[in-house]
Amino acid sequence: MKKWSHVVVVFCLVLFALVWSAGIVPTLPNTSTAIVAQAAKVSLNITSKRIIKGKSFTLKVKGTTKIVTWKSDDKEIATVDADGVVTGKKKGKTFIRAKVGGNTYSCKVIVETPKISETALTLFKYDSYELIVKGTRQKVKWTSSNDDVAMVSGSGDYGECGYVLAFGAGTAKITAKVGGKKYTCKITVEDPKLSKDSLTLYAGNTYSLNLTGTTQKARWASSNTRVATVSQDGTVTAKAEGRATITAQVGSKTCRCYLTVKKDWSKVTATYYDTKKGIIAVIHNGSEECVKVTATVTYYDNKGNIVPAYTDSYFSIRNDSEETGVDIYSGDTVALKVAGPLSVVYFTGGSPFNTKTYKTFKCELDIRTSSLSKEEFEYKDVQLNAEKYNDEKLVVKVTNNGEKTKLTVPVMVLFFDASGKFIDYTTTHVECYRSESSGYVLVSYSTDKNYDPTVPDSFQAYIEVEGD
Repeated sequence: MKKWSHVVVVFCLVLFALVWSAGIVPTLPNTSTAIVAQAAKVSLNITSKRIIKGKSFTLKVKGTTKIVTWKSDDKEIATVDADGVVTGKKKGKTFIRAKVGGNTYSCKVIVETPKISETALTLFKYDSYELIVKGTRQKVKWTSSNDDVAMVSGSGDYGECGYVLAFGAGTAKITAKVGGKKYTCKITVEDPKLSKDSLTLYAGNTYSLNLTGTTQKARWASSNTRVATVSQDGTVTAKAEGRATITAQVGSKTCRCYLTVKKDWSKVTATYYDTKKGIIAVIHNGSEECVKVTATVTYYDNKGNIVPAYTDSYFSIRNDSEETGVDIYSGDTVALKVAGPLSVVYFTGGSPFNTKTYKTFKCELDIRTSSLSKEEFEYKDVQLNAEKYNDEKLVVKVTNNGEKTKLTVPVMVLFFDASGKFIDYTTTHVECYRSESSGYVLVSYSTDKNYDPTVPDSFQAYIEVEGD
């Protein structure tokens, strides 16, 4: 029992010593941190590369100073030298190996042989075209040497499509740059034009149309060969009255000339007399055909501005020219009065029609074959004559040489002074009551401000026709 007590006492003393030691002995910091040096990772700077045939790039092994041995799996596709310079030789895929010590590192090399879809191209102004660089999956950059002639923009997954827009005549070089190599297409922009876009010819005449702005051969055609034909050198031959379109086809471009063929109406003549309230056109049909003559008159003020032939102040209607058409029998001479510029006024209490002042006029005649049959010309068999009766009047004789009875013939008489200057005019009508008979009418001369007759030095009488 005493022995066990001794053991307990010793145990307690040891325990107390341990506790006391733990309480008074400071814990020192761990100042001996272990530093572990890791070896650098060995790798290639590039593990996959697309290059263009003939182009090179350099491979390097990182993380080692040991000797590197280089090798190509297929030297026909790509080669590699002792410095790691890889050169594309032929289209295809291969691997370049770098052997370092007992390890081998690989780079996949794909050699491409791109090709542009066109190397020379002719476009017309405002045409578009899509160039394509085939055989590559690398980024393509497009440029134009002259944006004023042709512009280009890239599209597609890799920009492989170059959208070209032609702007003006000339040449430009379109360049597609891919993988450090350039592929070009020469663009020639043409702007074909005909020497005339509209033309009027007389039947039987010829005219040579010229096509400029292109080096390409044109294909000529006429829309109506009855009216006109055209040879392959652009010579137009007018055949008959009518209209036709002459075309010159160059590739996708069509140039047009709108042709009007008329008969030679040089024997249809006109003389104009100004009444200050409009004009009188004396028209002679010297041709062998009955004609339809349309007179278009434009009036001008003293500054050269157009005086509208008709102005409606209420409805705001304005016509710049007065147009009147008449049918004239072969060999006949008629007088046609074309109204001067009028102003129609409403609700003013004054005259509803007021003639406006003009200084000069211009008359244009459009002459065509009449659609009337010869039997429909009422005055075709009428003969007219005027003679001086006395110092106040003249006598107009109308003879009906046709078969029509009770024919009323409208007559216009024009008066002239000694110099041939137009003075005035008057209108009347003569009755012919049966065929092969004559009718007469006395016509008074015009008067002065005192109402005294002004005897003209000469006068002319014509059948007066009304326009439609």
